[in-house]
Amino acid sequence: MLDESIIDYELIEAVIDHIDAQHGPGAILVFLPGIAEISKVLDRLTATSNKNSRRWVIPLHSSVSAAEQRQAFNRPPQGVRKVVLATNIAETSLTIADVCFVIDAGRLKERRHDASRGMGLLIEDWVSRASALQRKGRAGRVQEGMCFSLFTRQRFEHQMRKFQAPEMVRVPLEELVLQIHLLRLGKAYAFLQRVLEPPPAKSVEGALAQLQSVGALSKEEVLTPLGHHLAQLPVDARMGKLLVVAALLGCLAPALTVAACLSYKSPFSAPVGQQDQARRAMQGLATAGTSSLASGQQSDHLLMVAAYEGWQAAKKQGRNAQRSFAQRHFLSEQTLEMISDMRNQFGSMLADTRLLARPAKGFERSGSWIDDHSEIWNLYAKHVAVVKAALCSALYPNIAVMEDGPDGNKRPAWNDGYSEVAVHPSSINHMLSANQYQRPYQIYLEKVRTSKVFMRDCTVIAPMTLLLFGGSLDILHQSGYVQIDGWLRIKAAAPLAVLVKQLRQALESVLEKTIATTSETSESADHSILQQVATLLDDEERQLTL
Repeated sequence: MLDESIIDYELIEAVIDHIDAQHGPGAILVFLPGIAEISKVLDRLTATSNKNSRRWVIPLHSSVSAAEQRQAFNRPPQGVRKVVLATNIAETSLTIADVCFVIDAGRLKERRHDASRGMGLLIEDWVSRASALQRKGRAGRVQEGMCFSLFTRQRFEHQMRKFQAPEMVRVPLEELVLQIHLLRLGKAYAFLQRVLEPPPAKSVEGALAQLQSVGALSKEEVLTPLGHHLAQLPVDARMGKLLVVAALLGCLAPALTVAACLSYKSPFSAPVGQQDQARRAMQGLATAGTSSLASGQQSDHLLMVAAYEGWQAAKKQGRNAQRSFAQRHFLSEQTLEMISDMRNQFGSMLADTRLLARPAKGFERSGSWIDDHSEIWNLYAKHVAVVKAALCSALYPNIAVMEDGPDGNKRPAWNDGYSEVAVHPSSINHMLSANQYQRPYQIYLEKVRTSKVFMRDCTVIAPMTLLLFGGSLDILHQSGYVQIDGWLRIKAAAPLAVLVKQLRQALESVLEKTIATTSETSESADHSILQQVATLLDDEERQLTL
């Protein structure tokens, strides 16, 4: 009659009480699947004041600040029991020396990829037997210990998998497929069939389709010039394309920040119990005035840029100003330092592919050359519309359109051409009502299905951006619309649509020629076309703010 898949929080609290009553000193490590479960146990354990005075309860999760994470390694005062609530981050990645007791709920949250829908899935599942034994070993890592496993022996011996599924069968394969073609190991599907546990055919097909849509592979599965560049960058294919296109459009500095954040993690870090304050700090940064690239732009990507650039500006004023800015805006300085290092590495790699002119020695080490706005790759780094165009070029076809709703004051419905999607609660755009959105179009990094299908990391974009950097265009002369990829319609008079189509062909020709020749300088005619595109995008953005 017991449903083992439901975590029994009352039982976890009872086991901790039992350890307090029956066993000697030593920290307790509780394995839980995610931050939501950690928060529930944290609330239960800190609700009673008399128990709270004898317990030091610490959440350990990638979303909490580095300072909170470090507390897990500190020893508590005499007579106080340390209780660490962790996910599988504490399974192998770190050792807490004073842990004597482990409570294992036997569950984990695992990222998987649905190739047929191009969607990430966050699935809660049972751990493997190997992982359960690894968790058990945490109790005796340094000294004698005891493990309480909150699942039956029947499940452990006969129903749990022996090992977790290999990463290759549950993650997107674009980077791997690129490397296979770069090394000339043959067709990706044939090569991957020779590995010990081949990935599903749908995953390989999905990776090939994604790389073809990005422009990295031809229909014959041959690397394009863009594909050669992307294969040499240690990032997701879309982030690689963002860097390449941004360098050519002249907005590299903000694109480096976005690529580093999305390849590593967001610099925002909300301590447990302070999510509301952190949310208000994000909203304040997103409306910080004309000095901020994110000001009023309804963009998670530009918000990351504003956070990084604000921190860098504070850094020039001294250590106290730097620390104060990070604390005031709930930013992790450790994460920001990593993002800074990654930006420098990405810039050096772009220089290695000759998309950028390599600076003099010493200047390159400082990293400041990639942010020099006098260089051709940063001429439009402060032009919001151009940065959004680079994002659109990299992330398309991840586009959602607002559906007409009965009431503009309500939260809008969005459609990605296949089904209804929602803005993820972590997005700065999550709380906007339909009539607050500047445009009815959003590009996003990925779709994730949890309680519903969510878009993560969104940016509102203009129609002209979609017309120039979206999918294939069909001009519907009679109706006065342009149709993109057979489903997305944008109102545009026929003469304007024809001019846009010609400008787009010229722009694509410039980008393809520059990528193919790996030229560090562009001809004046080519630069003139890029300048016209930037002016056109800026004019549309300016009309919005008048």
